[in-house]
Amino acid sequence: LTIFSTAPEITVTVDPSGQVAGQLVHVSVTVKNPYSSALTDLPSPTLTYTVGNGRAQTVALSNGNGSFIVPEGASVGTEIHVSAVTEGTGNYKRSTASATVTVIDKIRVDDAVRVQTSASFVYGEAPAVKGSFSGKTEGTVSWTYLYSNDGGASYRTLDALQNSDGYLPAGNYTVKALYMDDTQMGEAVSQFTVTPRKIVVTPDKNQSKGYGDADPVFTYTHTSLLGRDAFVGKLGREQDEAVGQYRFTLGTLAVNSNYDISLSNSSLTFTIDKKTLTSVSVGAITAPVAGATPQSTVTGGSNYSATLSWQETPKTFAYNTAYTVTVTLTPNSNYKFVASTEVIGFTFVSCTSSGTLTVKKTFP
Repeated sequence: LTIFSTAPEITVTVDPSGQVAGQLVHVSVTVKNPYSSALTDLPSPTLTYTVGNGRAQTVALSNGNGSFIVPEGASVGTEIHVSAVTEGTGNYKRSTASATVTVIDKIRVDDAVRVQTSASFVYGEAPAVKGSFSGKTEGTVSWTYLYSNDGGASYRTLDALQNSDGYLPAGNYTVKALYMDDTQMGEAVSQFTVTPRKIVVTPDKNQSKGYGDADPVFTYTHTSLLGRDAFVGKLGREQDEAVGQYRFTLGTLAVNSNYDISLSNSSLTFTIDKKTLTSVSVGAITAPVAGATPQSTVTGGSNYSATLSWQETPKTFAYNTAYTVTVTLTPNSNYKFVASTEVIGFTFVSCTSSGTLTVKKTFP
């Protein structure tokens, strides 16, 4: 009787046969004599797995059971070949068996994912975004939030859309919340708006100029800007050059599209004051000559008129008599006289609140 060596019958079972990257695969290996299950002198198997065309990796077995983790980054569709080998012995030939695990994508659970956010935020506020998952989690959970400023055509991280000061510019945004656990993944989107920040500009008090002078640079205070933002341009006013009060306008004052600038509701105005005439002259007054008729008119200037009167009001001048002439100067509407105004050749008498100036001169 001749007894020949035989090849053991090996069975390899993988669970699951499709698994996502980073997750565990369980393997069981059984070895038996194909003719008698009662025989126990069977050789021990060696178990390995190979990802795609990579190198074989050994899996430790305990009582025929082992496991391995699908490598992170393994592409969907990649086949992992699991092989069990028993080497030849006196009674048994070398034998092999194998099974295949396919790398699959995570299960989509979009219907269970939600993202909550307010409808709008003011420029400078950080968007408050929170995702939620209503399904059963599997293992470690992670959330990723991506943002779009082009209606969802492309998504980027929050810091990639923020400006150099770390704020989202004013505009419309879509946020995508990405949920992921060990075996599941899903996403949801929502929209929000970043509105311009309101800035109130308040002109300073008591700003004025004299009639005919150039406008000064108007000064103002304002509520806070953010980061390195700064005003450009100048505050303006209603356009007219007559004496009076004029409302301020924003003029060319601006920051950027992240701000909504307005003037305060105060009644502050810019004043154009009457221009003070500091030194003037009047036309010549003929000195009294005995027998002559007193001069009745006098010439003023381009910005004021002048009238005269004689103290004694003679019909003709008498010999060897002193006479005093009084001249009253009335300014045009955009000018005024003050007590210190010099009228060449005359002595100050009075100046009214309206700016009318009276001076005198005595002959001889």
